[in-house]
Amino acid sequence: MVLALIAILPYFSDQLDIFKSLFSADAQEKVGGSDANMRFEQLVVAMSIMSMSPFYGLGFKFLNEMSTAITMGLLGGESIWFQVLPQFGILGILAYLFMIYWTVVKLPKRYKSASIFFIGMAYWLVASMTSVPGMQIYLYYLALILVMKYQMGCFNESGRAKSVEIK
Repeated sequence: MVLALIAILPYFSDQLDIFKSLFSADAQEKVGGSDANMRFEQLVVAMSIMSMSPFYGLGFKFLNEMSTAITMGLLGGESIWFQVLPQFGILGILAYLFMIYWTVVKLPKRYKSASIFFIGMAYWLVASMTSVPGMQIYLYYLALILVMKYQMGCFNESGRAKSVEIK
């Protein structure tokens, strides 16, 4: 067992470095990304861009139309909120807060499911703290729907979908 752990450890060194970067400035410099000061600068830039159209935001393609001198401070927008603020404004923030409430509070209560709660909480926390490439909201909804269907008994013991007769 110990030999197996030693053999696979090099394959997980990058993930270990990322985990250590949460607690150590030296490890953070090694893996890159944003520190707290850079995140604060991104927030300030996102808020200043949002101030151009605070209620509705500037839309999906505002980066194509706006000067790079202004948008350069977003540095990739490493939180879902740094993207929502300039794109959708206050209306978008309210919509996202509603989605969070619905998926973290309402759905778990409705289906009496801790799994739905933890999937929702995990998605929104990770999306708020970082920008994981490829972690789009449609993948979250796919996972959520599969868990809900499984808990509703739509799958048999082998994991296959039960057939439904239409009358």
